[in-house]
Amino acid sequence: MLVFIDADTILPKYFIQSFENRVNEKHFQAGSFTQKMNSDNLAIRAGAHFMSGYMRLMQYTPWPIGFGCLYITKEAFNAVDGFDESLYIMEDYDIILQAKRAGYKKITAKIPIQVSKKLNNYSADILVPTCSPLAARTRLSSCSNLQTTNGNL
Repeated sequence: MLVFIDADTILPKYFIQSFENRVNEKHFQAGSFTQKMNSDNLAIRAGAHFMSGYMRLMQYTPWPIGFGCLYITKEAFNAVDGFDESLYIMEDYDIILQAKRAGYKKITAKIPIQVSKKLNNYSADILVPTCSPLAARTRLSSCSNLQTTNGNL
């Protein structure tokens, strides 16, 4: 199993054991993890909660999503030719979509991971799905509305 983790992600102490148990129990092949944000900003915490729910819901559609922390079997990773290096953003959405299209079982693992407190500097709109699944479906490499409260990303 390959696991890809964003640099600002803090894994819980029980992450490896919980993930191993879930993989063995559910036979995961590709997916991502729910997220939580320990922020003083209610909008950021609510946004993370919303995105985790959105991610869980989307796994049952033709357009699954995943971000932040992904997992995929080596077999599935090779079958979809890894990450599409031509994408500047949303490569995490794309690889999950490609794995599902290739027939691999995609599941959002309910193992909450924490994203760094540095997100306290971002506006809540960055946590809302401003990039539609259409962008990943069609392999578009641009997305609008990504900005911090001070205008810099």
